[in-house]
Amino acid sequence: IDKMIGQGMRLMEFPDALIQVFVPFSKLAMLTVYGEWPASASPQRDISKIIDRPIFLLHGVMDQQIPVANAYDLKEAGGDNVQLSLIEEADHLIFTQNGLGDNPEDEIYREKILEFLSTIY
Repeated sequence: IDKMIGQGMRLMEFPDALIQVFVPFSKLAMLTVYGEWPASASPQRDISKIIDRPIFLLHGVMDQQIPVANAYDLKEAGGDNVQLSLIEEADHLIFTQNGLGDNPEDEIYREKILEFLSTIY
């Protein structure tokens, strides 16, 4: 979580001093709001708990908030039961608020999700 928050803040050009102060407080906020210490709720660590189920990861290659490398790391941690699908031109949150956007990435996301679901049912 620290790495992800720090990378996102750097991409948004926050000053390093602010990042150094904000990251520890963001962990405390997650503990307060969600009752979980971020280090103990790591997707890379927790994916093994659901590895017996089909897992679908969908990530925009142009994501400026969460680097695509994180998706590769999660796929590696999850192993063969994880399907990773990358959307070349997609940034972070490409769906419109209601999920019915008409931009090309929205349509690709919907197609990829339906394709995955058709393989498990």
